[in-house]
Amino acid sequence: MADKKAKYWVVKKDVCPECQGVGVVYNGWFWDELDRRLGESTDLAKKGYQWATEELAREFGLDEPPPEEETCTKCSGDGMIEVRVLLEEALMDPEIAKVIAGAVSRARERAQLELEAAEARAEAERRGYL
Repeated sequence: MADKKAKYWVVKKDVCPECQGVGVVYNGWFWDELDRRLGESTDLAKKGYQWATEELAREFGLDEPPPEEETCTKCSGDGMIEVRVLLEEALMDPEIAKVIAGAVSRARERAQLELEAAEARAEAERRGYL
């Protein structure tokens, strides 16, 4: 029988592996083919880069050449992606451990300050200052 134990997830924002955080990717299929053809044919190169670009676009049935870069579809141009991670796995990450340790330390400091304030208030009330 399957384990029905609850699982807890966190969302991790990470650099997009497709664009390495830039938000755009090289649209190489057209431009690599153009470079290949220009390298193979001196006649094509003599007609000029612009002419060769427009000719290849027509050959592919395009009205105009595609842009050399396009918005990354994996991250929608944000450069970051969100990944669901099991909480127990996230807690094993040393970076998360540092974040948690910092948060715990700040929470302890706040609790200590609140305790000291409550004690000072109680002492002031006991002495009749409040």
